[in-house]
Amino acid sequence: MEETIGKPNKRERKPKGVYAREGVYYVSFYYNDQAGVRRRFRKAVGPNKKEAEDYLGKKRAEEREGKFFDVKKDEKITFEAFGKEYLERHSKIYNKSYVTDEHRLKCLNKIFGAKYLYQITAKDIEGYKIARLKDDIKPATINRDLSLVRSMLNRAREWGKLIRPNLCAKMRKLRENNVRLRFLSKEEITRLYDMCHGELLAFVIFALNTGCRRGEMMALTWQDIDIERGQIHIRDSKSGRGRVIPMNKTVKNLILSLKKQPDSPNIFSSYHREAFDAALTRAEITDASLHSLRHTFASHLVMRGVDLVTVSRLLGHMSIQMTMRYSHLSPEHQAKAVGVLDGFWGPTSQKIDTKWSQGRISENMVEFEYSVSRYN
Repeated sequence: MEETIGKPNKRERKPKGVYAREGVYYVSFYYNDQAGVRRRFRKAVGPNKKEAEDYLGKKRAEEREGKFFDVKKDEKITFEAFGKEYLERHSKIYNKSYVTDEHRLKCLNKIFGAKYLYQITAKDIEGYKIARLKDDIKPATINRDLSLVRSMLNRAREWGKLIRPNLCAKMRKLRENNVRLRFLSKEEITRLYDMCHGELLAFVIFALNTGCRRGEMMALTWQDIDIERGQIHIRDSKSGRGRVIPMNKTVKNLILSLKKQPDSPNIFSSYHREAFDAALTRAEITDASLHSLRHTFASHLVMRGVDLVTVSRLLGHMSIQMTMRYSHLSPEHQAKAVGVLDGFWGPTSQKIDTKWSQGRISENMVEFEYSVSRYN
């Protein structure tokens, strides 16, 4: 026989987690989910007190056995193992920076590699920032590393390997200093050429004369080169839109001198990161990277009078605003630029009676002070 209730008897003792309201028994209790977040479960069972008590006992037992509400457990997969899966299932298909992601993971694995994904904590994330800063790594590089971690954890949740919230979702980024964009001078380029050999030298020459990104160059195939028309077709661009870059004589002669790889349709087999860094060191060039070659291409075009719209199209920027950061000029070039006005407005040498000018200024100041004093 079901028990109906109106107002519960004050002497009636109900187990903790069961209460009555308007003739209906409810089950309510708090629990911690997989991420350790405290949550509340509440459900109306019916007018029967015994059924509510039994239902409460059942749910409590499920919670203890790890079967509570069919909660899935985090998969025991290490950060390093998932990184390989991420590269194949996501980065290689959707990201234009596959090679960069692969390199970043080598650094990230040194700290996170052996940890299971669900073991990575906010303290670990902050520890990575501190460790990298101590190694004189730039904040921009650290931010990109942790953006990769955030993307990986998001994919892990999507693929059912991680249940708990992504700790990097609200991560505070380090402040970046992007005011100065490093570009190489003509003398530095000459020294760099002397320290590069083989395909590395070809890679550097191509980058300096086309402004291509590293990923774009690595994706180039022989089918993308039109020697007769003197054009390079960029199909795999960061912006997602292709573009055509005209070849100058330097690039055309370079392309004609390169040999095809027997087992690959690509023009370049590698961007030789370690070899390039070593060449910079031997050439005594500091505070530069492979991406500085792209900055160098754009900066020297602007300094030689090429308009920003043309530079923007060559770089494949989405808007002219993105190109403005490449329009900076060296102090020497700025001095030379204002020099074109010498004699334009009149004689380059004109004598001025500075004593007379200063005297007139003094007389005017006396008249001004006398006028003000009259009203004080």
